[in-house]
Amino acid sequence: MVPWKTQRGRKAMCMLHTYEGVPSSLSPYRKMVVPEVMRVVRSNPAAKFCYLGKVAHEVGWKYRSVVRRLERRRLIKKRIGIVHKKHVAAFKNKAVRSVRKELKPFQIIKANYGY
Repeated sequence: MVPWKTQRGRKAMCMLHTYEGVPSSLSPYRKMVVPEVMRVVRSNPAAKFCYLGKVAHEVGWKYRSVVRRLERRRLIKKRIGIVHKKHVAAFKNKAVRSVRKELKPFQIIKANYGY
């Protein structure tokens, strides 16, 4: 609960940001799991729980399927991006290895001057 009637509470509410799914500005970053705060560790295993998306859908929220579809698209783009990044890194490593031999005489000259 936020004391929204106080000055401090109003300021906190102004700084609060909420999103449906993962916002596009945060999608390139890798998701992390903090084991200390997981429901399995912190909660009583016998306690009942529910997901906010399910509750919202049951009371009339119409965008559950849209968020699921967008999340699937985001995950597909992420997988493609990871594969692309690996291919680019492989090409870069191959290029560096091939150029290393050609640059060796110049590296020796540079070493003579103390670089």
